[in-house]
Amino acid sequence: MQSPFVLSLFAALAGSAMAGDFAKMDEALPSGIDLSSIYPLLDFTNDSCLPSAGISRNGTQNPGIAATDGITTDCRNADFNDLSNTYHRYACVDGPSSVQMCGDSGNSTYCGHFFSIYTTKDMDNSTTGHTNDWEKVIVWTEDGVATYGSYSYHATVGTAAASDIPQEDGHLKFVYYKEEDAVNNLYSHCFRFAEEDEEAQNPNGEYFLPTVVSWYTMEGDNTTTAELQDDLNTYDYGKANFPQTDSIFLAKLNKFKPETFPNFTQNSVDISQ
Repeated sequence: MQSPFVLSLFAALAGSAMAGDFAKMDEALPSGIDLSSIYPLLDFTNDSCLPSAGISRNGTQNPGIAATDGITTDCRNADFNDLSNTYHRYACVDGPSSVQMCGDSGNSTYCGHFFSIYTTKDMDNSTTGHTNDWEKVIVWTEDGVATYGSYSYHATVGTAAASDIPQEDGHLKFVYYKEEDAVNNLYSHCFRFAEEDEEAQNPNGEYFLPTVVSWYTMEGDNTTTAELQDDLNTYDYGKANFPQTDSIFLAKLNKFKPETFPNFTQNSVDISQ
């Protein structure tokens, strides 16, 4: 019979090895809108962690991994395609069309789609950083056509017209990378727009999107959609914030929307499922 010390040591090592390695949830697309023509494509540079699942199939919070031992140590799992999700939430609201024809005062439907990605840590250099990272890209549409794209960096977003963002088969391209901004002393990870003809660095060898689970349709094991929503609404990820919780989603939509978009309302959030 092994000693309690040996057993506890084995458990600790096993727990460490498993930290951050949650099987992804199955694809769950929104029921009220078609994402097939507007979803973004992502890359993750070699000096970045690869995406993970921020929550397990049974609703357990990903604990992340300690921000020690190297910028990409223990966060580039070879099986990352099976261990990562893209978390989607959207809202749509009607407003005056951005293109008014002679004598036409018709309305358009404006939507904001958040696509959020979780990584288990974010390190500035080989010794400093924080456990857990949430970042997002946003695709803004008018009448189902992507018109603007945004990416998150340091609590704000960068936005450009879709026509100015590199695309692949009509899908906007973004890159998760390690920023090197000596002027502002910023060295952590965030998204940016892909550069024209920029080759993908991630192990897939191409721009991709981890399996999508949308806010009102995501399903796990032995849990419900409402319970998963409650989990994500209440989990504390430390210095990282899940950007789609009920308490902040509407505010972020209106804070980051393009100037030409009308204001979103709580009702527009509630009915966009």
